[in-house]
Amino acid sequence: MPLAASPTSNLYVFVRDAINNHLKGKRRTNFEEVLYTLSVLSTLLSDGVDHSNGLGALIEVNALPEITIFGTSRAPSGDDLSLLQSTLIDKLLTEVRNRCSLLASRKAPELKTLTDFMADLRKEFEIAILTVNYDDVLLQACSGLTTGFDTTGTFVSNLVTNRSWDFCYHLHGSVHFNMLGGTVSALHEIKWQDDLSAKFEQNTSGRNSVKTMEGLSVLTSAIVAGYDKTNQILRAPFRTYYCELERIMADADCYLLCGYGFADRHLNAQLETIRGSLGSTKKVVILTYSDDKDEPLQFRQDTWSYEMSGTLTVDASSMGTKSGKSAPIISDLKANQEFEISHNPKFPLAVWYDGFLSACRNAKGVIQELN
Repeated sequence: MPLAASPTSNLYVFVRDAINNHLKGKRRTNFEEVLYTLSVLSTLLSDGVDHSNGLGALIEVNALPEITIFGTSRAPSGDDLSLLQSTLIDKLLTEVRNRCSLLASRKAPELKTLTDFMADLRKEFEIAILTVNYDDVLLQACSGLTTGFDTTGTFVSNLVTNRSWDFCYHLHGSVHFNMLGGTVSALHEIKWQDDLSAKFEQNTSGRNSVKTMEGLSVLTSAIVAGYDKTNQILRAPFRTYYCELERIMADADCYLLCGYGFADRHLNAQLETIRGSLGSTKKVVILTYSDDKDEPLQFRQDTWSYEMSGTLTVDASSMGTKSGKSAPIISDLKANQEFEISHNPKFPLAVWYDGFLSACRNAKGVIQELN
């Protein structure tokens, strides 16, 4: 959707830059926020036609630039913004599928490091993988995991509710999710497609959307993307995964959080059951990456530390190193391949700041902290 007055730019870039200009450098917007903004704009623009959203009584959309579609320049409609949103989701899935298909050839050493790490974990533990990523990197590195789909690619809820360990659930969808269509009753049913080189029929733009109580139109997609995830996860298999989360959290003996930004409130609410305000002796290990200039948890004041500490009820004053409670220096922890750890037995926590692959190379240390 190129801009009529500036064909080298497009409507996505315009919306993204408009958000960033409005934020005035306090933070940068991201892909998911732009998707949500497009959803809200689509609803408000459509309300000028069907008057079905109460927000339209009080909110007007700032003028959007004209776009060129099939050689004609005009102001974008609500349908155009919905089409842009769905096209972005489909393009994203295609791109991630391509990258996953090339992973074994382009990232062979890194994949071997992860494969060895997962093998070491499985020698010590029965594992459950809950991921919000769309890629299949962990599945490539860890064979024999169940997903809730049977050998025909059909989702069977009993495979989740009557589960044993050694599974991988893609909470927000997967590159292997496909919507083949067929009968009316199964038109939007999600199937599992093993072969990433096969033809995928997600075609988000050609699917019926679902109107929410809030007046938004939720796209029918193979993945959950953008904000407003609580409405998007009401479909199978997402709702089945989330219904099982609390039981999975309660049954687990320890927890390894890899690269999670604590930005999904609906998932944070489930993670809160790990510990609660009274604490727990169950170990929590976080693998993340921090710049050398970042502060340790005793002094850190940013969105990640606030959300993480609130979700896991962290006693920041008890954090230190194995040698004592003195606040560590992040660069020293990374250089010495050490964790920042809690000395409060009610709130056990270990944080690794040198990135995921570095932690995989230190599997023995990660397992020691989990034990």
